[in-house]
Amino acid sequence: TSEGAVNTAEEDIRGAIQLDGQQDRYYRTLAQLEVVKMQRELNNADRSQEERLEIFSNAYNAGVAAAREAVSKSTSESSNYRTLAQVHELGIPVDERAGRSAIENDEKARELSPLDPSLLLDTARVHVAIADLAIIRGGGSSSRRVVSEERQKAIELLIEATEMKPD
Repeated sequence: TSEGAVNTAEEDIRGAIQLDGQQDRYYRTLAQLEVVKMQRELNNADRSQEERLEIFSNAYNAGVAAAREAVSKSTSESSNYRTLAQVHELGIPVDERAGRSAIENDEKARELSPLDPSLLLDTARVHVAIADLAIIRGGGSSSRRVVSEERQKAIELLIEATEMKPD
């Protein structure tokens, strides 16, 4: 099963960390495995909503911790910030600060890799997710303002990414 494969990979990465805990890529990979767990729980119809939320939240917290550890091991590696941003992006529905954290980490990744247009796409996706959450939560005119602003930021980033790489 894919769950078994993820668990085996996680055990292998944890073993590698025991051997050499200074490698940022091990922590980054561990965070990416937590992202897989989070994505899997979003689509898991075999568990109750409470069980899915608990598993998702645990994976989110573990993913944030692992990605932060990767960043602490190498602050010059853009993929560490990108991974942290991706974990936060998935956590937007359960952590109200996650959207802003995702954007901040995407920006740090872009500072380190300014010629990578895919990082702009990542940030645009976060703005859309923030807008979508505002729609779901409702809230009248302030919610409509947030949706409009976030969507506009996403459009601007998509245009910028297209200008960087027109194909």
